[in-house]
Amino acid sequence: MSGFENLPCGISRLTQLQHLALPSMKEDIQAADTSEVTSWKQKPSASHWSFSVVDRTVPNTSRSLLSYNGSLFLEFLDSNPSVLDSTSNHFHLFVHPTEVQNGARDMLFHRDELVCRDVYLLTRHCSKSEGRLVEIHHLSAFSEGIEVVLHDAEYIFFFDSLFFKSFSDLGAGNIKTLKGCWIEGCENMEFVIETSDLVGSSERGIALEILWISNASSLRSMYSENLRLGSFQNLKCLYLDCCPKLLSVFFSSHLLQMLEILHVRFCENLVALFGDDVEEHELPNLRTLRLWELPKLKSIGCIMPSLQSLEVGECPMLEHMLSSLHVPEKLEVLKVRNCSELGNLLEGLTPENCKLPHLAEVHLWGLPKLTRIGIESPLLRSLEIGDCYVLLHVSYMPENLEVLKVRFCDNLEAIFVGMTSENFILQSLHTVHLWGLPKLVGIGARLPPLQKSIIRDCPKLALPVS
Repeated sequence: MSGFENLPCGISRLTQLQHLALPSMKEDIQAADTSEVTSWKQKPSASHWSFSVVDRTVPNTSRSLLSYNGSLFLEFLDSNPSVLDSTSNHFHLFVHPTEVQNGARDMLFHRDELVCRDVYLLTRHCSKSEGRLVEIHHLSAFSEGIEVVLHDAEYIFFFDSLFFKSFSDLGAGNIKTLKGCWIEGCENMEFVIETSDLVGSSERGIALEILWISNASSLRSMYSENLRLGSFQNLKCLYLDCCPKLLSVFFSSHLLQMLEILHVRFCENLVALFGDDVEEHELPNLRTLRLWELPKLKSIGCIMPSLQSLEVGECPMLEHMLSSLHVPEKLEVLKVRNCSELGNLLEGLTPENCKLPHLAEVHLWGLPKLTRIGIESPLLRSLEIGDCYVLLHVSYMPENLEVLKVRFCDNLEAIFVGMTSENFILQSLHTVHLWGLPKLVGIGARLPPLQKSIIRDCPKLALPVS
């Protein structure tokens, strides 16, 4: 519907009407049946933003959609305060400029099924069928009335909102109960937290558990001044993506004692995870660490006793991964790709291998200076190695290995050492890919009947088969 100057007669009889789109609606629109539909009348307003409310009231779909401009939404709240009641376990608001609402983006968002929105939230680790969620899109200024919906929000998304420079722009009272915050494309953001944001807050700091920041071209630091110990003690998940001015994640690991997941990628000037190079850093609860395309990162420099998954890629200055004095014994997955200066996986490598009793998956690709792996695990099931030109051997015997893939390791002479082919069989092995290994003489064990095998350009290889 567009170009209407008057609402049609009889609209008040549409008792199930939940969304009415009037893209070209004039500011002085008059209701044709004013005695019964005065609550729909558009009032003159300087607001250039609108709300879309996603609730769970439509049978069979668990959703309904309501859209209002800023002033009309505030009027709606006066009549329906329970919509944003802090005791409510769910609301989902979409805040956007009016011109965006009237365009194609708004029509896509208001599809009843909202499948794409649900998928997107899942990719951001926000599968919130329950929860109080607010999305703010494309706002250049913090408009009057928005603080009303922020006060009780548990999860907030910011997309391309130029007004957002730090949490100070939201007001300290609006971040105390915040559990998750996603900030994407807010190019004017310089800090996440300023010291003034926490004045008067509790000793437990803010409640934030999830923080996701991407495409923040002006972000210089996570906080503006010395941050009080405990301010981020509830933070469990931290994602940093495309923050070119960021030099370190935090000054000290003591500020992140509850952190479980840390993802950092495409931060071209990041030198270290922590700015203080004097103290010994430890993240006691970290389970997942993923570092990708950090061209200036030289070391990880942190003790992680609970680490289960470690993925590192495109970090050309990284010289080692972990300390042999503090091996993460709970590690299950290790993936390293295209780190041209990496000579050892473990710093301070001893003659004996370090044991990782739970390690099940190892992928090592594009490590031209790697001379030795130096770890062993009885539970290893998948081993993939490629483009490790100076590696001589793997050096340990994974008894439960199922998948073995080795390619383009020019100096590899033996894959496993320590046992002879006469006294050991890799009983669980079902897939073998060996390709471009000119010096490989033997695997180091007998092979069972294989389900899949590819062996190419291995002129010296002799395979003992059981």
